[in-house]
Formats: sequence, structure tokens, C-alpha cells
Amino acid sequence: MNIEGFKIYIDRLHDGNIETIQETFNPAFLEQDTEDLAYRKDVTIAGETYTAESELIIHLNVQTEAILPCKICNQPVNVPVDLKRLYLVKSLEKMKSGIFIFKDLLREAILLEAPSFAECLGGNCPERKTVSEFLADPSQAKNNDGEPGDEGYQPFANLEL
Repeated sequence: MNIEGFKIYIDRLHDGNIETIQETFNPAFLEQDTEDLAYRKDVTIAGETYTAESELIIHLNVQTEAILPCKICNQPVNVPVDLKRLYLVKSLEKMKSGIFIFKDLLREAILLEAPSFAECLGGNCPERKTVSEFLADPSQAKNNDGEPGDEGYQPFANLEL
């Protein structure tokens, strides 16, 4: 994989200079392509990089798309991943060379932003009605005394400290 687009040349940022970043990457750098989470749409980034005192600042807007299984029917769902105003910060003192490759920091930020669950058709999975008979009705919740209550079952409520 070509890492040229991930490189920041620190010497270009002296004296308050700001470098613009505008790149599109193949999602293969995310190294995430499983049934539970996959990225197949290009990762587009736009932003800038600069130094502030002893820190390298990378300010980006990131867009891509994750594919997750629907939590109801298990069919693939495309979910937009849109990171606005993402800041990546790296200490200049810890850098061993005048080039910083931000690929790993970007990968981590994108993977952390991936949703845990998705539902097809914008939250209206057609299989929901089939599954609903197996789900408890929250209005029928009872407290520990068997009386209706809105706090749900709390198995340790009667324990004394």
C-alpha cells in the first residue's frame, strides 16, 4: 500500500506554516473486512496540519462508510462514518524523523467511530415484527416486589451493605 498520502513533512510547518490535506484512500489500510464490520468505500479526508509549540496538530474531516449486519435480520447495512473536526495530536519531541505518517492514528479514529449496531431501512427492519413477539414489553416491567415499576428488574436491590 502506498503511504505517501499519509506523510507529513515536519520541516514544511516551521514559522507558522499550515499544510492543506486533501486525500482519498482505499479502505484496505483499515485492515477491517469481516462479517461484523467492513469498509469498502474510499476514505476521504480534508483538513490541515500545523505545529503549535511542541505539538504536531492534524485537523481533519473524514468520510467513509461501514458495513455492519442488521441487528434484527442480519443483512448487511451501509452506515455512513463522518468524523467532523477530528484532531490528531503528536508530540514533536517523540518523533524520530522529520516525517510523520498518520495512517495508524487515522485508522484508530475511524475504527473507534464505527457504530456497535445498525438496523436496515433506517431503523425499520421488516423482520422487526417477527422478532417483537420474543421481546419483553417495557410497560410490563415489574419491580423486585412483583409490582409494576419503570426501573426494571434489579436483582441486587435487597442486598444490604
